[in-house]
Amino acid sequence: MTRQLIKRDPRSQVELTGRFRTGSGRMHVVRVSDLSVSGCRLHQNFSLLDVGKTIMMRLADIGPIESTVRWRNGMDIGVSFQHPLHPAVLDHLLARYRLFERAAPEDIPKPHTDELF
Repeated sequence: MTRQLIKRDPRSQVELTGRFRTGSGRMHVVRVSDLSVSGCRLHQNFSLLDVGKTIMMRLADIGPIESTVRWRNGMDIGVSFQHPLHPAVLDHLLARYRLFERAAPEDIPKPHTDELF
């Protein structure tokens, strides 16, 4: 299955530390981004997870969350959660770990002179 065929919920840019265990029981630490109620993107420095592999993971202090590897591209891995996150859990994680894009100065519209007063 390709990335384009996977249904995706809206994702938010986050930066948080996650952990996962595979069937061997060994824990691995990863960086987590692109979080949604149905999955996230993991960044790892080793090649361990194959598409279709089931893992148990934690997102910061939330978990365990049963997840399945859906795609991989180099060291980036997309996982889907076996059960969607509760919206309140997603809100909690976003409140603590969401990244906000800053607008470049040229992207900020200048006010018209008639709007100043």
